[in-house]
Amino acid sequence: MLKGILLLLLTLSLLSCTAKNDEKRISASVAPGSNAPEFTAKDLSGQNISLSGLAGRVVVLEFWATWCPPCRSTIPDLVALQEKYRDRNVTVLAVSVDEGSNLTAKLQDFARENKINYSILLGSEIITQTYKVRNIPVLFLIDKTGKIVSQHVGAIEDFAGTVSSQVEKLL
Repeated sequence: MLKGILLLLLTLSLLSCTAKNDEKRISASVAPGSNAPEFTAKDLSGQNISLSGLAGRVVVLEFWATWCPPCRSTIPDLVALQEKYRDRNVTVLAVSVDEGSNLTAKLQDFARENKINYSILLGSEIITQTYKVRNIPVLFLIDKTGKIVSQHVGAIEDFAGTVSSQVEKLL
């Protein structure tokens, strides 16, 4: 009986170490200076968008939801950012973490109502886990070579100025 308990404790401690090491490995993969993890997701028109397909472009990647007030507050700034840099090899992608039935139609209506001019992608658990998204909004700025330059969690003070100046440095 004692051997069984000791074996169970040893197994659990090894598993927890492995989980911590995996978490560190994954966390490091989304740290500034690391390569942005590859993903593919459908946009609202059903087209697959992959991060690797945007090589050579600066990517502003935001994880958000329609029900999130801080996420909603950044929409006008993201619209302006996309408009300003559209012809300068900058792409704004918004990965939705919304859930529910008829999600694509709901997001299409939301995008139309809010005059969103950037791509909204249907998120998945795999993508949010890969990017270690625990809170929203979270924004990643990715340079033309696919490296993460910065990560912003939560509302960004002076969003337009902060993100725009970071984008300018990457062009």
